[in-house]
Amino acid sequence: MLPDLLMQLTNLKEIQLQDNPIGSDVQHIMTAMVEKSTSLTLEDSNLRHLSPEIKMLEVLEELVLDNCSISILPRQLIQLTSLTTLSMAHNALKYVDAAIYRLTRLQTLSLASNQLQNLPIELMDMPNIRALDLRNTR
Repeated sequence: MLPDLLMQLTNLKEIQLQDNPIGSDVQHIMTAMVEKSTSLTLEDSNLRHLSPEIKMLEVLEELVLDNCSISILPRQLIQLTSLTTLSMAHNALKYVDAAIYRLTRLQTLSLASNQLQNLPIELMDMPNIRALDLRNTR
């Protein structure tokens, strides 16, 4: 029902779905957002992984996935080249792919309270990073 409603909102630019048990509806939500939305907030949404279809959100500038139990970032996330803010605090991430440096517009990266063992040295190759939150990482 929710994805069908989103498809009818042709001028929608921002979607906040925090504290909703959306689970498997994420793929439909992303389809509804294609070529439209610049901000997606899915924190506290029972999301355990990101669908590879995340790459369809080419104009997305802000992605908030805090408190979702995500353990792996799909490589397709790197294709979101318009992304300026990525927040994945309080998840189960153990590593960050070195290809993250391809997000050249990224200014804010929050990976706080994850299970990160190491960070890729490629983070040093991201000249636009202004805020990096690594609090409470292992």
